[in-house]
Amino acid sequence: MKVLIADGSPMVAGRLMNAMQDIPEVEALACTGDARTTLESIRANRPEVLIADTRIAGARGLAFFRTIRRKWPAMILIVLSNAAYSDLRKHYEAAGVDLFMDKSNEFTQLFQFVRALVESPPTPADKSQDNGIRERLASGKLKAGLQLVLLAFSTSSRFIGF
Repeated sequence: MKVLIADGSPMVAGRLMNAMQDIPEVEALACTGDARTTLESIRANRPEVLIADTRIAGARGLAFFRTIRRKWPAMILIVLSNAAYSDLRKHYEAAGVDLFMDKSNEFTQLFQFVRALVESPPTPADKSQDNGIRERLASGKLKAGLQLVLLAFSTSSRFIGF
């Protein structure tokens, strides 16, 4: 599973890269720190997962994530933020983000989520614009391990959309 990391902080990006490289079957792609490079890397590498900071240089806020969702509907979008407030989560959900996480204290859950994705990757039927993670969870199409991780987020308000 290809994972692209987009974060302007070298410390955070390095930590994410190191942790992703420790997950079997994950190909951690080079970190990008700005919107243009992120979009170019998505086009060139077609990652299944994008882990991005909310404040990517050159991005126009939520419009950046709306563009990604529109152009690559099957890609799993995970957004990290230092300001993980419920209202902000709602805005990112409306922009098509699958998972909105607190950068300062949810790294462990992020890695659990990616591990679970490796064990239960999206099927070809899941690759439609109208069938994202939330729909697969609701329909029971995800394996138990990933469902448990997502349900843990939903009950703690960490997974947007519930």
